[in-house]
Amino acid sequence: MKNQGLSSLFEPVAKVASVFVAGVRARTAAELAGVHRNSANRFYNKLRKIIVHFTEL
Repeated sequence: MKNQGLSSLFEPVAKVASVFVAGVRARTAAELAGVHRNSANRFYNKLRKIIVHFTEL
């Protein structure tokens, strides 16, 4: 397996996170970031849970 830098592993995550902030749907974010749609959905759900947690404090 090719040795990738840590930043290259997080590029899709950063792309999904940036389009989440822009209000793009998860499936479209998955296409833009080049990840599976289920991965984008899971990441969106985790982001939503984090937001709810910090807004309830």
